[in-house]
Amino acid sequence: MVRDIEDATDAPPKHRVSKSPALSFPLNYLRIVYEFAVTVVCLPFHFLYFAVLPKKRWRRSWTLLEAALMPAVRRIMGAFDRCGFKVSGRNTFAEPNATWLKLRYGARFEWVEPLEQGLMSGVVRDSMTERTRVGLFSWSRQAGGGQLSRQDGDLVGVHLHGGAYTHNSAHPKSSSSAIPKKLFQKCARFSTMYMPEYRLLPDYPFSAALQDAAAAYVALVRRGVPGHKIVLIGDSSGGHLALALTRWIRDTIASEEGHSGEKAKRLEHPAGLVLFSPWADPSHSFLSHTADDYIPRTNDCDYLFEVGKFRLHLVSSLLGSHPDEFVESPYMSPGRAGQPQGIFSGHPPCFVHYGTGERCQAEGERLVENLRRDGVRVEEVVTVDTPHDPLLLEMVWNKKQIGRIWDGALNFLQTL
Repeated sequence: MVRDIEDATDAPPKHRVSKSPALSFPLNYLRIVYEFAVTVVCLPFHFLYFAVLPKKRWRRSWTLLEAALMPAVRRIMGAFDRCGFKVSGRNTFAEPNATWLKLRYGARFEWVEPLEQGLMSGVVRDSMTERTRVGLFSWSRQAGGGQLSRQDGDLVGVHLHGGAYTHNSAHPKSSSSAIPKKLFQKCARFSTMYMPEYRLLPDYPFSAALQDAAAAYVALVRRGVPGHKIVLIGDSSGGHLALALTRWIRDTIASEEGHSGEKAKRLEHPAGLVLFSPWADPSHSFLSHTADDYIPRTNDCDYLFEVGKFRLHLVSSLLGSHPDEFVESPYMSPGRAGQPQGIFSGHPPCFVHYGTGERCQAEGERLVENLRRDGVRVEEVVTVDTPHDPLLLEMVWNKKQIGRIWDGALNFLQTL
């Protein structure tokens, strides 16, 4: 049954997970005020400290500004998770004001139909997830925001935002939307950039996010946008979702071809993927770990919140009705060591960026290794000592490193 969008805002979701380790009211509000106050007090100290003692900077290559700001960013990001607050989150069932959206951000919004019942198979089928229509934000080069006009060589982007499936939004006001906006501005080959407003934790598991992303992709194909003109773009968990969507498309096409050659024409593979700091191995945060013996990922200079009980709760929430072992599947952990050979056969080409100062470095390396092992063309950019998703810190981070990331992505897009 398709969920009634009007009732969805009030009806409790079916998804149920263990109690969150985050602080509850009123302690969470007191804690967030305390953390912000400490951050403000400590910021001048960190500037002075790292200016006088540059060898004490968490990474020697960091500028004074980067070194002083990183403790503040890490404290604030950790505070949001500890207190159970979402960063730039919004109700995914709410419809924004179209006039304000156009005037303020130059964007448009529309609803796309739920994923077709006939495509509700495999990983998107979850007893805890109901089909629903999906909000779709977009920027288009065509004046007036009319229907998409396609010319030879045009590409259509689909950006899936990051935020550990918990934070951020596809709305242009969200900080994560700076990435698709900048990429759309830099790459003239994009005629339109779409941003699906997929459902988030703690109410909806991974299968809901994948179902929403698939609904948006299928809607574009149904409109006549060729799959070979669509580029999937994702940062952090959005990169994870882009990889899962690509796998679902491949598996769905293979399944339909096994039943009917005619049905196989309903879906097409995307042209390629652009992945910034992809979260590629949630299995590290789950299997064989408890809150007491959890081994954090490397690069503790990064701002990502890495506390065992929170990471375990995050991944267990993502699984939904799937068994624990599902976390090892290529849908959930494509960058896991030991993934069997051939799981990426026929995969579209990829651009992958990660930094040597971020928590996702090791899984980014393994993802690239797994892709190349199976014959996938991969363009890789590795930036020294950069934290997770540095494009979100573009205003304050090393301009040369930021430029390398953008140049790498743009050069890759020119090859599609």
